[in-house]
Amino acid sequence: MYAFGSAQDTAFRKDTDAWSAKNGIKINYIQSDSFETLIQTKVASGDLPDIAIFPQPGILKSMASKGKLAELSTQVDVNSVKNDILPGFLDAATVSGKVYGAPISMNVKSLYWYDKTAFAAAGLTVLAAIDKSWPTS
Repeated sequence: MYAFGSAQDTAFRKDTDAWSAKNGIKINYIQSDSFETLIQTKVASGDLPDIAIFPQPGILKSMASKGKLAELSTQVDVNSVKNDILPGFLDAATVSGKVYGAPISMNVKSLYWYDKTAFAAAGLTVLAAIDKSWPTS
């Protein structure tokens, strides 16, 4: 179950179909433009998908905190995954120290480029988001 559509859906199915044919696994795709509503309905009715690709970590974390998701460790060696990726990468899918998924796509929402030399020449300084006096939300 997942939310993305159009060309991304087509490419996803093409790649996944090739994998499933090679491994003898049947996949029933559920694409939804209303993922959040549909996943909540399915969970409430007990008709859960085996795998869901959450479009945002907040939905995943909410369901995990309610005990509605299986920990990732029931499917893969999480420590091995952690050793192969950047530190903190799984934090987006971690609740109370337990990992419930792994990000497959990330989008940068606030990235700014500037000419350091021009800024310095103009006597300007850049305030960084890591400045603890700035709000984080």
